[in-house]
Amino acid sequence: MIEPLIKHIAGFYGVEHQAGKLSEECGELIAQAQRVAYGDRSEIRINCMAGEIADVLIMIEQMIFLLDIEKKVTKRKEEKIARQVRRINAQRMEANP
Repeated sequence: MIEPLIKHIAGFYGVEHQAGKLSEECGELIAQAQRVAYGDRSEIRINCMAGEIADVLIMIEQMIFLLDIEKKVTKRKEEKIARQVRRINAQRMEANP
């Protein structure tokens, strides 16, 4: 369920503006994720990562609301999770025949 304040913000700015903002926030998250991937797990980096994740999650919730795609997103998440679990199980089978 999307929080009322997130809906309020989304409604004020609209889909085009917030889609651009989502793109910007994703870029900032990617930059932080790359630093973590290369081994920077300092407290400052982890705090930055948490902030960028929060920004992206907020923007994603706004886009879900603005595009009215909550059910579609939920369905696709379930499908993707199930597919990845199947892949993991197949890799385990290959490693331990």
